[in-house]
Amino acid sequence: WWLKTAIEQLYQDGIRNLNLARVIKNLVVPSVMTLGLSLSIPYLISHGVAPYIISSPSLVITFQRRIYPLLLLLTGLSFFFTVQARQFRKLIEHIKNDRYLVGRRLVNYNHVETPSQPLEAQ
Repeated sequence: WWLKTAIEQLYQDGIRNLNLARVIKNLVVPSVMTLGLSLSIPYLISHGVAPYIISSPSLVITFQRRIYPLLLLLTGLSFFFTVQARQFRKLIEHIKNDRYLVGRRLVNYNHVETPSQPLEAQ
């Protein structure tokens, strides 16, 4: 991930070997661009596109007021479900390992493949 890499590089360089050009290029500019886009795109959608699509002025104002909380909710939910999917995959892998691995040896794992061609009637 770009932010983690940039912060780790900054930490490893330390105060004495601080490369300001690299900090600005790899940390400041991407962070400012990300934050700027995350603020400007919803604004442009709610104030630029929505009035042409939605005919009711009160509904447009409601949309303009609620777009940031809506995007925060969607971002939070997507993050939550992503983390849960990773945890679920880890759980499945852990259950498989507990069930079929003895040390480093795979035992009792008879994976049967289903035939791809249908059986002919006799």
